[in-house]
Amino acid sequence: MVNSKEKPLALYMYSRSKRNIKSVINNTRAGGTCINHNGVQFFNLNLGFGGSNNSGIGKSHGDEGFKAFSNPRGIMHQHIPNALDFLTPPYNGFKQKLIDLTIKWF
Repeated sequence: MVNSKEKPLALYMYSRSKRNIKSVINNTRAGGTCINHNGVQFFNLNLGFGGSNNSGIGKSHGDEGFKAFSNPRGIMHQHIPNALDFLTPPYNGFKQKLIDLTIKWF
């Protein structure tokens, strides 16, 4: 029944059967899933809470909310020259010799 409709924001399941719980988790998708309670995952700041597809995209709460709303960016700072630095402009005599050797031997 869950898979016949759009993905829900949250899926709540009540069962003592580990087999049934595992089956539901492995065969359905939802923004969040809570076993044997209704809504406690919303108040757990260690779990991201949010939708999937039509139920909304993104996560809120705790670390997941911070990541979702802060739009972090990757920054790389190269501290030492790498091989490409010797093959790109501006060219000088040393670089030209490296380029000539590279063309000749590779």
